Amino acid sequence: MSQQNFDNRQIIDEIRNRIDIVELISETVSLKKAGSSYKGLCPFHSEKTPSFNVNRERGLYKCFGCGKSGDIFSFLEETQGMTFVEALRELAKLAGVSLPSWKSSDGGKREAILALNESAQKFFSDNLLSKNGNEARAYLGKRGINAEMIEKFGLGLAPTGWDVFYRKAGKSMAPENLKVSGLFREREGGGWYDLFRDRIIFPIQDIHGNIIAFGGREYLEEKGPKYINSPETPVYTKGKTLYAMNLAKEKIKRLSCAVLVEGYTDVILCHKYGFSQVVASLGTALTSDQVALISRLASKVILAYDADSAGQAAAERGIDIVLMRGLDVRVALFEEKDPADLLLSGDESRFVASLDKAEEFIEHRINRLLESAKNPQERAVAAKNLLSSLSSITDSILRSSLIKRIAERFGVSEDALITASNLDSRPIIEKAEIQKIVRGMDTELSLLKLMLEDPELREVGARELRPEDFSKEVRRNVFSAIIEAGRNGESMIGDLGGRVQGIGIDLLAHISNSELPTGDTKKLFSDFTKIVKLQKIDAEINDCTVNLQKESLTINEKVMLTKQLTGLLKEKSLVVNSKKVGEHPV
Repeated sequence: MSQQNFDNRQIIDEIRNRIDIVELISETVSLKKAGSSYKGLCPFHSEKTPSFNVNRERGLYKCFGCGKSGDIFSFLEETQGMTFVEALRELAKLAGVSLPSWKSSDGGKREAILALNESAQKFFSDNLLSKNGNEARAYLGKRGINAEMIEKFGLGLAPTGWDVFYRKAGKSMAPENLKVSGLFREREGGGWYDLFRDRIIFPIQDIHGNIIAFGGREYLEEKGPKYINSPETPVYTKGKTLYAMNLAKEKIKRLSCAVLVEGYTDVILCHKYGFSQVVASLGTALTSDQVALISRLASKVILAYDADSAGQAAAERGIDIVLMRGLDVRVALFEEKDPADLLLSGDESRFVASLDKAEEFIEHRINRLLESAKNPQERAVAAKNLLSSLSSITDSILRSSLIKRIAERFGVSEDALITASNLDSRPIIEKAEIQKIVRGMDTELSLLKLMLEDPELREVGARELRPEDFSKEVRRNVFSAIIEAGRNGESMIGDLGGRVQGIGIDLLAHISNSELPTGDTKKLFSDFTKIVKLQKIDAEINDCTVNLQKESLTINEKVMLTKQLTGLLKEKSLVVNSKKVGEHPV
């Protein structure tokens, strides 16, 4: 179901009025006040200079880099992959608004899975806290995870039987939802059994706190893989999710820094000791989408992976992924113990020191390569290879500075490095195709902006302007919507009571997040009105002049066109000579 097809306009408007769009978007994008709007790095494309604008009063956002625009509903649809109905329900919950019941376009599949996950988490949690969980709680306790952390992260315990949870909750579900939920597997001979059995359960939540998946860890004797994780489902994509991001986002935004560790227990222990800016990538393979989540809130990432070879290899791969998103990336070194082991042993000060002394990526790589390069030839090869990690850095000044440091540390000249690597001829990797749009405001858009902002000028516009004064249909529609909403005493927010859709909302977002020239707004409005009217008259004069030159015209057609042209010239003279709006016929 789309917004156009949801017929309860009162509910949509009530939700829109209760939700502060700046607060909603600030959960995932770091915004700063800039004039009448707020600005931040766009969540829809990769950029270093903020071009994403949010207008609190109008309830609209607009990126002047990629062209994306919309309101609170479209923001959740775009960033969370929700349908309109799912976004509506999520925002209604935040706003405290009751909704009628209906099924979404996917037959309620997403909602059914989320509801099942909530039920599963409670089932697993209750089992962990019961006598059945004595051994599991003791296991967690030995690893420093106390009752407070068990509650904070919603940990649980899957029972031993093959189909305990299925018999409790799965039997009532449609078979197609059972298959895609990720919680059950189908038996070869028919029927279903639980994916998670006799394992400590770590619920995985999205940035809004919805339970979207689970991780299960064995805790007794070896009974198969150390971890079993949910497969990807309609609500969960592993490469687009960071463990504990819902709990870490506020501190990450405040510090403008995120710390990445490897696993669930690493995150939990870090949070226990106050390092709540820590998240995990649900495996060692960090993805560009995961870094994109961080880039909306922070400018720096510290990779704090385990000290073993697998952890360090993951850090090397992670460096390139973070660099491609234009973030400052550093590597925290742990010589003997892993991050969790340091905290568990009470060596919190060494953990803090490792974060404080985290190496810039270039120093980290230089140090590692110098350790292995035994002679001048090996050092030259190492220096040349190191330059390959700079190809994703689009800032030419930063790249030049890093080349200089590599040359100094390896004892070679900058020119020789550049020549050998052919770095200058490497194409810079573009992370998104940028849609070119006009950043400024033309006269017609300026008029619409003034009418949105000023109720008095809105009334003047209703008297002095007509829809046909505007050059494009979408502008005529927005003008009419502003006038109608104003006459009804409605707020100038969002889609203007459902009167504007599609590219009309894009236009509203554009003008809402653009600045007008400074000056007397009444004089500006009068001047802009005169210009718009003259533009329309000049276009009509041009049409008449062109038509009069046609040889096929009859005498009557020439007379009518000449009379029309005379009238237009007279109207233009009146407009040109008028001193203010209202002195010429409309």
